[in-house]
Amino acid sequence: MRRSWWLILPIVLVAIYLGINLYAKRRVQKEVDNAIAEMSSFADVQYEDVDFNLFTHKTSVKGVVISPVGEERKLFIDEIVVFKAEEGRKIFTRLHMAFKGIRVEGQEGRVTELLEELGYEPEETRADVELDYKFDPEGKDFYLRTLSYRVRGMGEMSLSLHLSNVDLESGALSLLLSFPQILIHEARLSYRDDSLVPRLLKVTAEKRGISVEGLIEEITAEIEREVSRTEDRITSEALTAFKEFLEDPKEISVIISPRRPVPLGKLKRAKDPAQLMKTLNLRIKS
Repeated sequence: MRRSWWLILPIVLVAIYLGINLYAKRRVQKEVDNAIAEMSSFADVQYEDVDFNLFTHKTSVKGVVISPVGEERKLFIDEIVVFKAEEGRKIFTRLHMAFKGIRVEGQEGRVTELLEELGYEPEETRADVELDYKFDPEGKDFYLRTLSYRVRGMGEMSLSLHLSNVDLESGALSLLLSFPQILIHEARLSYRDDSLVPRLLKVTAEKRGISVEGLIEEITAEIEREVSRTEDRITSEALTAFKEFLEDPKEISVIISPRRPVPLGKLKRAKDPAQLMKTLNLRIKS
């Protein structure tokens, strides 16, 4: 009898898990439908499926199609994933989510022409966006762990930063008025190239009627002249890093790490770019 109970127990546990997970999934689906209903005045939103993981609390909405009211273009998203979401008094104090496989259909114009000129197929060019931040309402610290935008096969731009004296719960007007007093502790803006830079160089060289190597030599020669003229170490290092990236385009980063937090208002008032770069301890690395 005891042996048969141990055979039945796993089945019972699996049944309980499936039941709870199904209930949670339906609840999440209802919340998604409610959010879509609130958007109905300016966009029609459709989706294929909602999935919820009971253990990780990861929620995903698959096959999303957004059609703005009065427009022919449509926004397609393969999957929206919410890894973590913790609600505060008015905003999420912790949010980590991703939008995978973003593409726009029915969009014409300069962007489409440029993609075709660079040899990309617009319908195959899909983007991924990831947002991961944490906000401490007590200490008024905002940590942007990453905000990244990646176009598959093209390149990726990502930003991370730490701000303090930020009040995100008092409304947009209060935030705007307090903007000059917000302190920046550190920041990093990076670009990782997959194929965009070589293609841009190729198209530019063809328009100039020269080789890609010749174009790079022209640009690097001009950079070297600027390096020889400047007496500022930071400017010299930045130009050198850009030259290295141009010669071997993999990744380039702009890094800010001041010795003491700097008010954003001070950046707006700064008139001497070289002094501002020193204050921020700004570096460019390739």
